[in-house]
Amino acid sequence: MRQRLREAADDQVLVRLRRSGDLEDVDGVVLGVGRRWVLLAATEETGHLEGHVAVRLKHVRDVERSTSFATRFAPTQHGWPPVLPDGVDLDRTSELVRAMAALGDLVSVQQEKWVPGVMWVGAVDEVRDGWLWLLEVRVDGSWHDEPLGYPLRRISMVAVGSRYLATLGSVSPRDAVG
Repeated sequence: MRQRLREAADDQVLVRLRRSGDLEDVDGVVLGVGRRWVLLAATEETGHLEGHVAVRLKHVRDVERSTSFATRFAPTQHGWPPVLPDGVDLDRTSELVRAMAALGDLVSVQQEKWVPGVMWVGAVDEVRDGWLWLLEVRVDGSWHDEPLGYPLRRISMVAVGSRYLATLGSVSPRDAVG
């Protein structure tokens, strides 16, 4: 699987990562492959760039190259071709989370195997001792008072830079925290 992902990264093609079980498929351009994680420049089905998404490599069961019109549209966008951001470590979850947090104001994490369909959004407060401490923003734009902890080993997806996160961040100023 790593070899197929690396080939997709070299070719800078739109792909769909098929994931195991009931985990959501992810569309985008593969930017990098590590021991534990694969990073994509996420795309919508139209080919619009939609931030960065990291998924656990062990959950990827197939890589399908896109044959849709999006393959012709995506290269016309500003910011094409997408590149692997500096300093993203795809081998260690703790370092991946830190690097992703540095790419955007808000980060989303999912634990799809344990809590399907739920995404936690916030600002990374701390990563230590196998835990991510996330100061969360609610869907109404208000902030929790204290960070909540999530075991790193259960995180299956990390995302930054999507329009949803940017929009939520624009109505949830960090100076309103706590």
